[in-house]
Amino acid sequence: MPSHDSPRGRGRARNFAGKLAFWAVLAPIAVAAIAFSSANRGPVQADLWPFETTLEVPVFALVLACAFGGFVFGGIVSGLASAGARRQARIAARDADRFSRALTDARERIARLERDAEAGKERAGALTISATDAAA
Repeated sequence: MPSHDSPRGRGRARNFAGKLAFWAVLAPIAVAAIAFSSANRGPVQADLWPFETTLEVPVFALVLACAFGGFVFGGIVSGLASAGARRQARIAARDADRFSRALTDARERIARLERDAEAGKERAGALTISATDAAA
């Protein structure tokens, strides 16, 4: 098991802190929503303006529907706002992958050239020895 000083340990601690913060915020909101829903069960008329339609719904349903609509709208706006950053991240990841492959290919080529150079030195050494033997 990694210690808290290791990067993995710090990541787990941070993850736990994030989960704790999430539940610390979500639990009171859930309790408030349940209390609001149980206290406001009476009907209210909702006028759907451009359509000349009126609905009679419980207050809590109308409030929760508006909250959900705001959540969805916020998610859409957030997604559109971060689209450029996500596109740049995809391009950077693609470039990093291409450069990594090029680096691997270059290292393999260097290793192959070094092996060829060593083999050439050994052949040249053998030729030199046989030439001196022939001269003697």
